[in-house]
Amino acid sequence: MSLIHTAELNHVAPFEYLVALQRYGDAVAANPADWMPWNYQAALTPQQAGPAPPD
Repeated sequence: MSLIHTAELNHVAPFEYLVALQRYGDAVAANPADWMPWNYQAALTPQQAGPAPPD
């Protein structure tokens, strides 16, 4: 719940944020500070340029 509330406080869609954390779990584990609700979209941009993650 705290992740959802923090995302809402930072005007981030909680579901989209949690999906990104799951989808890019290796990148999140490698550098968790880049994946906070207030700055994860900057970390997401280079990830989206690469190959699509498996479903």
